[in-house]
Amino acid sequence: MDAKRTNLYLSIIIFILSSVLVYVGIVNHWFGETRPGLMKFCEFAREGLIKQPANSFSNLGFSLAGLLIAYQLYQNKFRATNLLTQHLAYSFLFIFALLITGAGSFAMHATNAHWGGFADLFGMFLIAAFMCSYALSRLFSLSSWSFGIIFLIGVVFSSVVYLSPSLNFKGFMSGAEVCFIFMILVAILVELYLALVKKIKITRTYGYFALFSLLLAFLIWNLSLWPDSLLCKPHSLLQGHAAWHLLDALGAYFVFRFYASEELNPKV
Repeated sequence: MDAKRTNLYLSIIIFILSSVLVYVGIVNHWFGETRPGLMKFCEFAREGLIKQPANSFSNLGFSLAGLLIAYQLYQNKFRATNLLTQHLAYSFLFIFALLITGAGSFAMHATNAHWGGFADLFGMFLIAAFMCSYALSRLFSLSSWSFGIIFLIGVVFSSVVYLSPSLNFKGFMSGAEVCFIFMILVAILVELYLALVKKIKITRTYGYFALFSLLLAFLIWNLSLWPDSLLCKPHSLLQGHAAWHLLDALGAYFVFRFYASEELNPKV
């Protein structure tokens, strides 16, 4: 069985297993006890198993983006020569991050429980750490081992911040969210430098699409975050935070297309 077919099958298996585990975890309260009433991110906690249906099911966008990438790799859609197209461990890690983000964020919005919140941010840490380490790897021509070390440092440090009350300060953003934003900003700045200064051979349009999607998502996120926000309608199924999920998933897909369009001779 070729590597791209294996990549696709593993992605499907992870999607199914993560979905089953999240369902079993919700039913058995693995993520903690649910908290009723008006929840953060606007949507009112409904009766039943899924407390925030709009904010929960919109996370399927991440899973669909990951599965689409796996399928397109299998179909040899990406012809450029780069780390993602030639070394599928990188691609699989990016797909895995999307699938875990979809499952983790679903768990958080379905339960409004403590460990659901960690599952949500853990997926975000995976994506941000990948983007940061992948950008730095290409900037400094690092080995796959160096990429892995930077990636693990980003994920572990951010997770420790979330789980440590003394480090995970609260405010407009928590300490863990600051870690996420920092890694994303490093990735964006490095990609801008590579594209505009180093002038690497890459399709910039995908990068601009990704940046626009993420910035629009961030704007909507802020306008719909709290009950008194401009776009917050707690009892509606049309939720701004759900739009944030879908736009972020779209942005992540464009990020992959941006990476996969690069022409280089990888050193691993």
